[in-house]
Amino acid sequence: MTDCTIQCLLMGEAFSPAHLANLTSLLLTAQEEPGSIGTIGRYKGKPVPGGSALLEGRDLETVVIALHQHFDILRQVGVTDINLTVTLAYTNQCNWEFAPEPLRLLGEMRITLGVTCYEDSSAL
Repeated sequence: MTDCTIQCLLMGEAFSPAHLANLTSLLLTAQEEPGSIGTIGRYKGKPVPGGSALLEGRDLETVVIALHQHFDILRQVGVTDINLTVTLAYTNQCNWEFAPEPLRLLGEMRITLGVTCYEDSSAL
């Protein structure tokens, strides 16, 4: 493995990333408030129907624990959808093991984990 990125997209029709940031220490990026004008994707130049933000990290366990610690607050501020993705770059072969505790917490929160792997041609 040459690189690992963890991205957790938080979304909800009534979700305000600014409100979440005021209530927690979560470091959010790519924040869009409901009704703001979209800058990318299908809502580019149009009002977005809901709020969204990214929670990113380099370590799955750290991101999952942060989600678990703030899960009730996430629901209270309108997060209805959580999309957690691990992206792995590799050379020759891609092997990665999941520790039991993060998987248990994801199951408890009923969050699906997506994994994307791609060959890192820059490392060849």
